[in-house]
Amino acid sequence: MLLNLECSKGGFVLRQTFKVRAKENSKLIQLVMDKSGLSPEDAKGLVEMGAVWSLDSKMAHRSRLRDSQSTILAGNSVGIFLDQKLLKAFQGEGQGAVSGLGEPFLVSKQPSFEVWFKPSGWVSEGSPYGDHLSIERFASKKNREAHAVNRLDREVAGLMIVTFDGKSFAGLQKNWGHWQKIYQAEVLGQLELQIIELPLDGKDAKTKVISQRSLGHTSQVELELVTGRFHQIRRHLEGVGHPVMGDPKYGRGNKDSRGLMLRCIKLVFQDLVFEVPSTDRLF
Repeated sequence: MLLNLECSKGGFVLRQTFKVRAKENSKLIQLVMDKSGLSPEDAKGLVEMGAVWSLDSKMAHRSRLRDSQSTILAGNSVGIFLDQKLLKAFQGEGQGAVSGLGEPFLVSKQPSFEVWFKPSGWVSEGSPYGDHLSIERFASKKNREAHAVNRLDREVAGLMIVTFDGKSFAGLQKNWGHWQKIYQAEVLGQLELQIIELPLDGKDAKTKVISQRSLGHTSQVELELVTGRFHQIRRHLEGVGHPVMGDPKYGRGNKDSRGLMLRCIKLVFQDLVFEVPSTDRLF
C-alpha cells in the first residue's frame, strides 16, 4: 500500500493507493472493501467514480473497472485509488449526478471525431482517482472510449475534440498546431489590441488579442491562442496587467462571482469551422 500526503486548504488529505493481486476469485466490491476498509456504499461509489483499475502483470494501469459486482479471477491484479475528499464529493452528488454544473453537449459529429462543449467545472480527462466529471467519460459510448485531442482547464468552458480510435487521434494531434483556436474573455482594465509574446516555462508563447470592447473597469476581448503552453492565456493576460476576471489562480483585483470569464468559442481547420452556439458564448 502506498500513502500520499497532500496539503489542502483544510490541512492534509490522505490519499491511499492499494495494488492488490487476488488470491482467489472475488467480487470486485468485496475486494475493494477488504483492502480499503470502506463501507459497501462507499466501495460501490469508488468503482462508479472510476477510481478502481485492472492492472497488468507489471502492476500498471490498464483499464477502469466499472461494475462493482464483477468477478476478479485469482491471479488478476486490481488498483484501488482512494481519495476520501473526492469520494465524499462524489457521494454528495448522488452517485454521479452533476450538482450545480451544466451538462456537456455535442456540437458537431464528424466521420472521425466529435466536437463537444465542456462546461466550467468539468475536466478534460480523469485521473487515477476518478473520471466521473470528465469529457472523455461523458462522450464515451458502449465499447468505444473517447480520447480528448485538446485540453481545457477545469474552470474554462468551451470546445473540445474527442475521437474514438488511435489512428484518428494520432492524425488530429499531429495537425493540432495548424488549427485556429479562438477564445472570449472578460479582463480587468482596458486591454488593447496586441500580440503577447511573453515566454512561458522557457518556451516561446504567442497570444493575439484580435478584438476589444470596453465595459468600464473591464473589457471584453477575443483572443487567438497561437501556441499552447500551460495556462497560456491566463498567464499572458496576467503578465500584461489585465488578468481574466474570476481567475482563482492568476491576478489581483479580478475576483468575480460569475467564475472564470474565459471560453474557447471557435475552432477552425482548413474548411472546417466549429463554433459555440450564441447562447453559450460569454458575449
